[in-house]
Amino acid sequence: MSLTSAGDFWKKFFENLVIGGSFFFVFISGFLFHHVFYHKFEYGSFLRKKFANVVLPYLFLGGSLDFLRVYVFMDHQLDYDSLFLWGRWLISGNFMLAYWYIPFVFCIYLLSPFFISYIESRFRVQLSWLVFFVLVSLFVHRPEAANTYEVAVLHNLLYFSSVYLLGIAVALYRKELFSFLAGRELWFLAAGLCAAAIETFNGKSGNYSKDIWAYEGVDWQYVQKFFLCFFYLSLFKKYARPDWFLLNKVATTSFGIFFIHPILLMLLLKLPFDQDFYRLNGIGSVFIVAFLVLGASMGIALLIKKFIPRYSRNLIGY
Repeated sequence: MSLTSAGDFWKKFFENLVIGGSFFFVFISGFLFHHVFYHKFEYGSFLRKKFANVVLPYLFLGGSLDFLRVYVFMDHQLDYDSLFLWGRWLISGNFMLAYWYIPFVFCIYLLSPFFISYIESRFRVQLSWLVFFVLVSLFVHRPEAANTYEVAVLHNLLYFSSVYLLGIAVALYRKELFSFLAGRELWFLAAGLCAAAIETFNGKSGNYSKDIWAYEGVDWQYVQKFFLCFFYLSLFKKYARPDWFLLNKVATTSFGIFFIHPILLMLLLKLPFDQDFYRLNGIGSVFIVAFLVLGASMGIALLIKKFIPRYSRNLIGY
């Protein structure tokens, strides 16, 4: 391997490790569904709260940004066709980085009776459902970027249901799992790094995406994140403390950060800097941008909460 190709390999290897963080966000959502909501679950009340705290901020911020894209940046006239385009983009969430998550997760909320049934099933039934959905995820991959409408939501639902179930399963059996993970952290790290290496050797960069019916082999990005999830869990169990101020702030403002950070990233890319700085050309640039955007998003969320506390949850989810 030449120095040039070696350098390119490690760049793509690092990129494959960094990209795909949605896996962990969905996993945490599943974990919290059992840990926070299951014991006092009431379907109607649950949906009403999720609509107010998740969907309303999405409609406010997402609808506004989608409107700007259609009628300002794309210069459409206000007519039936453009309104239809605006509505379809709003349904999929693909008009803005990361906003696809909200239509997807609301479908997950609608399917909560299935997840309640999963929690209350026998272990063998739980394991069977989990293995089935993991196999689906491995071969269905994520939707293509060009697939911007309703099908993308269903495709994401198929792909990420296994991750949500995994979060629930870990919450259910966390004592047994943490006991098993103790002393085996490096096994899961090594497995994750091997999956990233296989992905990179295969010439893949970032998330696997395809048409839902096409066959393109195993999604090694999923395999990688699956093993790294258990590695991070073991680290969290070993080192995290409930009195960590910064960790608690990030946790409490997480949905506000989620809604605000894509807007800040979009604005950053409009600044007159060398665009290569933002394109994963080094560990330093990635972490600088990540910490800047995280800090600024959290700061804006806290300010909105301070000055309009009555409406902040409906505006930004915090």
